[in-house]
Amino acid sequence: MGATLPFTLILQSGPIAFLQATVVAVTTFLTIYWAGSRLFGLDKRFATTLAAGGSICGVSASIAIGGSVKAEKEHVSVAISLVVVYAMIVVFLLPMVIKAFGIPSGPAGAWIGTSEFADAAGMAAASAIDEQAIKTFTLMKVVGRDMFVGIWCFSMA
Repeated sequence: MGATLPFTLILQSGPIAFLQATVVAVTTFLTIYWAGSRLFGLDKRFATTLAAGGSICGVSASIAIGGSVKAEKEHVSVAISLVVVYAMIVVFLLPMVIKAFGIPSGPAGAWIGTSEFADAAGMAAASAIDEQAIKTFTLMKVVGRDMFVGIWCFSMA
């Protein structure tokens, strides 16, 4: 991803970042799943695919979880499309909001890392802030969220 994280930073921040990212990922997954399956009456496999795309890792999670739960190809395609559209909006919106409110680099990167689904879009948004935002984004997104894909695939299969 172009950002380097000293091992000591991961050791110092890792448990806190991991816990925060876990809470965000689980809460987001359950909220999207509930809204999709209960509120909108979507097929549970489709709701699971949407929830994974919106809470874990975007496109990769949509594909992986969609395969794990045997979702229809169209459902996976819709989930991917929603992730990409969201990323296109948020990559511009988050840096503007962060700068408008004067949010410091560390929390800004953490916010981007817990709210942006696509790694590349998140990196672009964090790059619009500064190097510290890139580091905290990477810690939250890659260490705290992306690694969940395998765990969630296994648990959903």
